[in-house]
Amino acid sequence: MNKQIVLLAAGLSSRFFPFNADNHKSMFSVCGKPIIGWTLDGLKRLKADNVLVVISKEDTKIKEYLENYDGIKVKIAYQDEALGMGSAILSVKKLLDDSFILGFPHFVNENVFREVSGLEAGGSGVGLLVNETDEPWKYGILILDKNGEATGIVEKPEKGKEPSNIKASGCYLLNGEFVELLGKTPLSEYQFEAALDKFVKLKKVSLVKDKGALMPLKYPWDIAAIKDYILKQMPEKKSAGSTVSDTATVRGKVVMGEDAKILDFALVEGPAYIGKNAVVGAYCILRDGSVLEEGAELERYADCTRSIIGSGSHLHSGFVGDSIIGSSVRMGAGFITANRRIDRNAVSVEVKSEKVSTGNSRVGVLMGNSVKTGINVSTMPGVIIGQGSVVGPMTCIMKNVPEKTLIYAENTNRTRSLGNS
Repeated sequence: MNKQIVLLAAGLSSRFFPFNADNHKSMFSVCGKPIIGWTLDGLKRLKADNVLVVISKEDTKIKEYLENYDGIKVKIAYQDEALGMGSAILSVKKLLDDSFILGFPHFVNENVFREVSGLEAGGSGVGLLVNETDEPWKYGILILDKNGEATGIVEKPEKGKEPSNIKASGCYLLNGEFVELLGKTPLSEYQFEAALDKFVKLKKVSLVKDKGALMPLKYPWDIAAIKDYILKQMPEKKSAGSTVSDTATVRGKVVMGEDAKILDFALVEGPAYIGKNAVVGAYCILRDGSVLEEGAELERYADCTRSIIGSGSHLHSGFVGDSIIGSSVRMGAGFITANRRIDRNAVSVEVKSEKVSTGNSRVGVLMGNSVKTGINVSTMPGVIIGQGSVVGPMTCIMKNVPEKTLIYAENTNRTRSLGNS
């Protein structure tokens, strides 16, 4: 692919709590590699040789990763302040080719870029990847004429007054003419969208409907779909030093990193990923698309399904379902996640003081790095526990816990004399 690829990775990831404290959300590790690494691998398969990633100056982790990425040469540029997509593009204006593809570092399926690169740009040099949505009031929605041509874009239209159900999906073919118009558009949170609306009114732009390659990464539960896609693409592998007990049962595709272990009477049902030095302990179950990152451990009688357990994290015993667990977490014996509502409706999560529907009836806990829980802790569906927090024993988490917070149930022991016997 000869076209320049520009990836925007300087945003604040404010809706990605509890995994947004230290670096950009695309640095979240899935199956042994940051999400942005999987995206770059896809661009490598496309033979892309002109990749520009826009990051924050404060994000040293992503900078270090990009500098050491082996596969394609990546140029790094900086956005001084996170002021939206428009500001990010203008901050690197001098580095942009006259025609380029704009996207995001969580586009792990390279077909996103392939679809946009194949656009017939209608002579204007600008094109959009689009798809349908059942919630048009949440997105930038296209105004279409009777021929299906775009004539404008409305950002987050009023519910019930949406001009269509076709949304711009975050990957664009852009050119110098658009960038010039962007520079003349007043700075605002939606500067990019405002400029795009102006351009669509002036010029014909091409549209291509996404064929299922695009996966969002706005909220932490979006990691699950990306994880499932990555697992599907990975070949089965048993790395050097990895061991499986003779009494263990392994079914389906399983990827084992170096020195990973499946111990006595454990059950692993793929697809599953067991990272370097990770352990599925005796009588434990790992199933249905679960991931143990490097050094993670299920110790004894633990059941983990459709979840990610971050690097260096440890579950003594219990059940983790449909959950995302950060790194260096310690979960005491008897830890249980509730991952479904009693009425089986979609789980909602509180994000920035507002309830947001996940659209999924199975969502467990979203637990930040370095959390510690005592014995017999449980969590209700869709709760978030901020990084560095401590949960006391016998506590049921009913609502979100801020980072670096101690929370515990006040269990009172009452005593009375039994008299002489």
